Amino acid sequence: MPSVEVVSFTASPALLADIKLADGVLDYLKNVEGCISIVKGYTIEEPTKVCMLITWDSYESYESMTRREDYGSLRENMKLLLAAPPTIYHVDFDVDISEAVAASFTEIAVLTPKEGYAVQEVTSVMKKMQGITAHYPGVMFGMPIGQIRDVSGSVLILAGWVSLEAPEETAKTSPFAELVADFLQISDLTNNHVSFSALVL
Repeated sequence: MPSVEVVSFTASPALLADIKLADGVLDYLKNVEGCISIVKGYTIEEPTKVCMLITWDSYESYESMTRREDYGSLRENMKLLLAAPPTIYHVDFDVDISEAVAASFTEIAVLTPKEGYAVQEVTSVMKKMQGITAHYPGVMFGMPIGQIRDVSGSVLILAGWVSLEAPEETAKTSPFAELVADFLQISDLTNNHVSFSALVL
């Protein structure tokens, strides 16, 4: 499966004033060999927080980009967009992310095992949840799962939803409710919701 770079950051005042300030960064990425797709959006919880998902044909392609002679120009252009240092995760998801990010809203959740529990236990519960997404046609759209390369022992999921209310309503139904209780018992959760728009490469 391709490797996905998950980048989130608080937008600088300059970027908020002129979205075209990001064109230099996006144009650079679109022309890098191995870059398959880019989607971007602002989080619902923090309207000035940007989230980008950059899909690479492999993690090695991302690493190859960082060794390019002109990589410094990307870093300098990126600084113009940031109000604070970004958070960057690299995730190898178990299934294609297209359906989840094409949904009206995409939940991006990071799960970290609580003390005494292992990442394999968290992943096992999330796999069960992934397996019942088909029980919610028209409501839930895929749930890719992957371990984060940059944060040992943490899992990142993408869940596509028809609306912002859908996760809460779905969590009240069985068997979804039982699985939510299971993963909250063994892991800490941080999440955001994003309405993504895709860029044409």
